[in-house]
Amino acid sequence: MTTRADAAHVRCHLRGRPWAYVQRPMPEDDRRPRPTAAQPVGQPRERHEAGAVGATGFPQLAVDGAPFGAHAYELSTEGELRLRWSNQSADRILGIDCGALIGETLEQALPATAGTDIPAALLRVAARGEPYSRELVGYERSGALEAFEVHAERIGPGQVAVYFRDVSEPRRLIEALRASEDALRTVVDGAYDAIFIHDLDGAILDVNAKMLEMYGVSREEVMQLSNALAFSSDRNPLDEAAELWRRALAGEPQRFEWIARRPRDGSEFEIEIFLRKISYHGADAVLANIRDLTDRKSLERQFAHAQKMEAIGRLASGAAHDFRNSLFVITSCAELMLETLPADSPQRAELAEIMKATARAEVLTRQLLSFSRKQPSAPRALAVNDEITRMAQMIERLLGKTVELRLDLAADVGRARLDPSQLEQVIVNLAVNAHDAMPRGGRLTIRTARGAKPSAAPLQPWAPRGERVVIEVTDTGTGIAPDLLPRIFEPFFTTKPAGTGTGLGLSMVYGAVTQNGGAIDVESDVGVGTTFRMSFPRTDDVDS
Repeated sequence: MTTRADAAHVRCHLRGRPWAYVQRPMPEDDRRPRPTAAQPVGQPRERHEAGAVGATGFPQLAVDGAPFGAHAYELSTEGELRLRWSNQSADRILGIDCGALIGETLEQALPATAGTDIPAALLRVAARGEPYSRELVGYERSGALEAFEVHAERIGPGQVAVYFRDVSEPRRLIEALRASEDALRTVVDGAYDAIFIHDLDGAILDVNAKMLEMYGVSREEVMQLSNALAFSSDRNPLDEAAELWRRALAGEPQRFEWIARRPRDGSEFEIEIFLRKISYHGADAVLANIRDLTDRKSLERQFAHAQKMEAIGRLASGAAHDFRNSLFVITSCAELMLETLPADSPQRAELAEIMKATARAEVLTRQLLSFSRKQPSAPRALAVNDEITRMAQMIERLLGKTVELRLDLAADVGRARLDPSQLEQVIVNLAVNAHDAMPRGGRLTIRTARGAKPSAAPLQPWAPRGERVVIEVTDTGTGIAPDLLPRIFEPFFTTKPAGTGTGLGLSMVYGAVTQNGGAIDVESDVGVGTTFRMSFPRTDDVDS
């Protein structure tokens, strides 16, 4: 809003006395206040008279109403700058009566400047005519730190005009705005969803920290890739995407599932996208909230699997009951016939075979009932290490001489609430499977530890959290192919030759573990071995 006065005009009127200055508009790219006309100032107190008029005809009131403070200093014979004039805006900005300070040195008039570079800078202005401009932050006034924008220039031999304005409030507003933006960034970066902000053409304007974590990229990589298509699988229907984008731009929020791609390794994962048009820094933009569906899809598959297992369990339960009734009839008839046959009858051997077959069938029936959870359970606070140690001799007999049994039992495991008979069934079934997987011998390790629910636990995501007792059964056998792992707990599923397996062993393990509030998962490498990892709720109770 100002421009430079004619220097010759100013020198002509100063004549060694301080003068006041008024302004007129000047280009916006030069913000420094500059004099446009000069008028002599009378005695210091006279400048406040409303009718005071200088030699140029400009009223003192116009200068006093300027939005910036103005001081005029003169270099004394002692080499000190002394205040010769000020306007009323200087009083208002500095909060003091500058008129009472006329004749004092700069440091006497404004003691706080003594700790700044202003005195030396103004001396250079007076001596060499070097203009001076800076923003002074931390200027102490009345016990508070303020900020001033200061400009100075030489207006005559040994004479300096200083213009200043208080920029404390604008700075406070800027700092408040910056703090608000930082707080908003903290909230956005702390969001559970990944966030993209796009321009209307799909270019990426900004992302949050969750997006960087979800896609495994840095912010610099995102900005280099620029377009959201770099994070999309080639399997996505782009025509459909274009239509969804068009609807979002029309103001209709969109929600749909998509396949995302991580640029670094090309891995893909399922996501849910929420598109919404927003205003971003004053321009239209599109906000995309991205939610990773990996866990949800896994839960959906697990729930479907659980429903299937429940249906099969009901079917198995019904079949087992009917089968048990038939076995009872067969067993009863065989026993009656044995009672009527003489001791040396050759038919007794045949009846004995019938009895053995019905006994094996009875075991199968019990497995079916256990799988379907119809077999009653009696959990109690069980010292897991003691129970496994008790079973060790029996397990060694099952494994035979070619398979070594190792126990790695953590001392601080404590107790878990379990049915001891069902724990035995679980360990025995896993040991038998391990033996079959190591036809040339190997090693079976049973390990216990305190921990949490297995992180994968693919089949029981609802198993309670909290402190757990973990039991691992690891063999060095042939392993399980990756495509078979999802099916190993299915009833009647087996990879053994026909007639050598019922396919109910692992189903029974699954049923017993879950019936006791446990969770189970499995890891296997073909040719290396398999680990079954189970966890059960830990308890400090001691049953009598």
